[in-house]
Amino acid sequence: MRSSEIADDPLLPALAAFRDEGLEAVLARHGVGVADGSARLLAHHPGERCTMLVQAPAGPLVVKAYAADVAPLVTAMDALAAAGLADGHAPSVPPLLAYDRDLAFVVMPLFTGRSMRELIRAGEGRRAGDLAAAWLRVAAGARVEVGIPYGPRVLLERLQPWSPHVRSADPALAARTARLLDVLAAAPAAARDPILLHGAFSPRHVVELPDGPGVFDLDGVGHGPAEVDAGMMLAGLSRLGTGPRIQAQAAAATAAFRDGIADEVDAEALVWYQAVQLVKLIHYLAFRRPPRWRERSDVLLEEAEHLVPAR
Repeated sequence: MRSSEIADDPLLPALAAFRDEGLEAVLARHGVGVADGSARLLAHHPGERCTMLVQAPAGPLVVKAYAADVAPLVTAMDALAAAGLADGHAPSVPPLLAYDRDLAFVVMPLFTGRSMRELIRAGEGRRAGDLAAAWLRVAAGARVEVGIPYGPRVLLERLQPWSPHVRSADPALAARTARLLDVLAAAPAAARDPILLHGAFSPRHVVELPDGPGVFDLDGVGHGPAEVDAGMMLAGLSRLGTGPRIQAQAAAATAAFRDGIADEVDAEALVWYQAVQLVKLIHYLAFRRPPRWRERSDVLLEEAEHLVPAR
């Protein structure tokens, strides 16, 4: 992605600077040298953020440009570094190498280890679950309280804007998810002591470093009950089953994860948060409508409906 190919998004000031001045020149001002000033687009959420991969002499780097102020993220990364959780040695998030508050971008190294999804595909489900559990245990003991304050009210409020998309995609599905959310809202999970939360803790965001778990994409970093991230991970593992072999390994990862976090979570609260996160995934599928999205949504909704009466 040369300067002429950088995404055009007027709400992300860094992208205009990268196009006008050149990515290499902008990063050089922050002491970051890159190989040739080119980049590869990894993800772009228009009006929100854009993630690019650039090559540097010491290894690949991730450049993330935002529409929002990066100061809260930088503050959170500084707190993680102070706690010994951002030095690149597991357990760790990618260390913050550079940032620009005016242009709203950050630079971090790319973690190149196998993701949980890759481990599951390779038949190493228990290893995948162990890595996720190891990170949650570290987060529970880190005593880092930064970012977004998560809890039942915040999670339920965040689902509201998605409801019209579900109604548009499938009114019957929308009615079922609405009934489930009414049940959850009527009996929210009890308050729990807050821990450090990733905010989007899924099999995609945990990788295998040589000495343990690496966790990346902390755009939603915050604090709240451990069951928030735990429920999100369990919901994400439910989404991976696409054949007997993968389903078996996802089940192995789920079992290992549950075993590893048993002392950190409340079982009843975990059920509540897992159900909410399953509904979140259903909303996402209804919005994106990938292949077989309706069938996949039914599977997730049936799981959530099975969980809720068990409370």
